[in-house]
Parts: sequence; C-alpha cells; structure tokens
Amino acid sequence: MKNLALVGGIGVGKSTVANIFKVLNVPVFEADKEAKYLIDNNLELRKSLINLFGENTFDLRGKYNTTYVAALVFEQPELKKQLNTLVHPLVNEAYQKWILKHKASPYTLKEMAILNEPKNYWGIIWLSSPLELRIRRILGRDPHRTEADIRNIIAAQQSDIFFKENSSFEIKNNEKDSLISQVLKIDKTLRLSV
Repeated sequence: MKNLALVGGIGVGKSTVANIFKVLNVPVFEADKEAKYLIDNNLELRKSLINLFGENTFDLRGKYNTTYVAALVFEQPELKKQLNTLVHPLVNEAYQKWILKHKASPYTLKEMAILNEPKNYWGIIWLSSPLELRIRRILGRDPHRTEADIRNIIAAQQSDIFFKENSSFEIKNNEKDSLISQVLKIDKTLRLSV
C-alpha cells in the first residue's frame, strides 16, 4: 500500500481535493481535523496547552481559543515549535493506527499543511494555487481575517518552492484546470502502479 501526503498552504483547496479523492473511495486522513479532535478531547494535551499558553487557551465553555493561541505563536515562533512538539506526535500516532485500518486500499492520503518528513511518504501530492486566489478564498470563508493577516500566515508557512521540490504530483487549483480531471489522472496512475 502506498501512503501519500496531500500538501499545500492555507487557501489552496486541500479539503476540496481531499473530498474528490474520497468520492473515489480513497481513504483520507485529515491531520488538521485530528489535531482539533485531540485538542478538544485529550485531557493531558489540554493540560499541556494550558501550561504552555496560560488559562486563556480555552474559553469559559472549554472551547479552544484559536485566535488567542494563533496570536501568541505568530509573535513568538518558539511557542509554535513547542505547540507542534505537543500536538504532532499525537496526530502521528493516530495516523499510524489509521493506516493499519486501511491496509487493503491501493493507496491512502494524509491531508496536511506542514510537510516535516517528505521521505516518510511513498509520494507527495502538492496542491498549488495563485496567491491572490488563495487570499480571496480565505477572506470569503474567514471574514474576521484581514488581507494582511492572511499574507502573514502564508509567508510563515512552508513555501511553494519547498513543496514543488518535494512533490511527486502537482494539482493546480487555479480556476482554469479541472480539479476532477487532475485527480482522476493521479488516481489512475497510482492504481496502475500497485
């Protein structure tokens, strides 16, 4: 079985592309959703996050205060590293268990924004999209963000150059090329190379 990563920065359309693969019965592990689930449900992780960021990490209803935490990690890159050190091993542990459940599949995808270990995957599918289109998408779904905020987030993420250098496949989400036809082509290639 081939385990591939589906990567790209904020606003490139990873969820949309992941959903197309799901329609083709490809198992997709959504790393960000798993991280959110763990933050909401893993008591040890919650305690560690409060120790790291303080009592405002969760609001009075117990909901993770993403705006507060995001502001802290943006201002203090060392906190971002510590956050990733707490969350990523737990996400990876959940991913390893998930893989075992999908051994019969020709291939699986792990959808994620951060690609730390490219060599851990059989291949990398990089989703690219023009910057202005990404900004427009994010403004449409997150009206509380400003364009400057979005540009700062994109600048802080792994670069398109990094993704391009490490990818086996590229899907262009540019409103010109058909996402479905690009996914079908990659799916066919992966199934034929089993």
